[in-house]
Amino acid sequence: LDTAQAALRALSVLHGLTDAGATGDLCAIEAQLQQETRRKQYFWAQWTRIAICSTFLAKLRRRRRCRQAGVIVTRFLLSASIQQNMQYAIRHNVAILKRVQRAVRNVLGIKQSRRLLMGLILAGCEVDMLKRSWAEADLGLIKRETRRLRSIRTVKERRSCERAIAVVKETYRRYTRPKTPGDHAFLQDMLEAQSLPPWLMHSMVRHADECRRRRILDWNLELGRREEAYRRELQTWQDIETAMQLINPEVHNPAPRPTPPTQPRLPFIVERDAAMRIVRRAHQWYLQRLKEDKELDSPAAREAADAAVRTL
Repeated sequence: LDTAQAALRALSVLHGLTDAGATGDLCAIEAQLQQETRRKQYFWAQWTRIAICSTFLAKLRRRRRCRQAGVIVTRFLLSASIQQNMQYAIRHNVAILKRVQRAVRNVLGIKQSRRLLMGLILAGCEVDMLKRSWAEADLGLIKRETRRLRSIRTVKERRSCERAIAVVKETYRRYTRPKTPGDHAFLQDMLEAQSLPPWLMHSMVRHADECRRRRILDWNLELGRREEAYRRELQTWQDIETAMQLINPEVHNPAPRPTPPTQPRLPFIVERDAAMRIVRRAHQWYLQRLKEDKELDSPAAREAADAAVRTL
């Protein structure tokens, strides 16, 4: 800036001269002045960029939420300002972003796989429950018809009863041990007619996953409290052991040493017993709503079903 001011003073003096030497000096001074002006603009832009970054960093550090959300941006700006190598900082932080993206993609994939497995378990429990209910009804009918067959004397009634028993046995065989494509199609039609709608099944899967996560969170909190109590008991036991050793090196703490809390294996998906209870209660609720109101595909009915699933 001092050089530019000196050039401006010389330029004001040379404006009154008209000879060739003065004209050449004037061109040189103008070129020097333009160069100094460009340097001034460059340095001013650099300082402006640093000021903006400093303000942004101050805002990030002032708010906790923004600081937590902007850790990656903060690290990038700090590395860029410390290392003075923008290209290396960009490559380094892009690699960090890629690792974060891979981690988020893996977490989302695990979550989707877990919900898919939960849906398969709930669907399998529903199929088992329906087959069990059909089998109980058919076996009860076969038992009653067989008992009635013993007391029938006429040939026509006996044949009619025997045909009914044969039909029920064949139906029982088709959904318990299907063999032909026709048997599989028959079983699929029966399941589609009496299964829960897909939107209700999706709601059950979502809330089952939320309950599993709440259970794991509660267990982690309880485990943290147990570990804290274990550390206090262990510290007390060690203090007593140290005091007794100072009094008599041959004497030890007679109390048993505290044992650390054991962490059981937390469920990755919902357990089958719990899934069976969920499906049974959902079927009871669905059949009751069908008796009361047959319009269950409306948004209001789906919201009521979603609220009811939370209480299962």
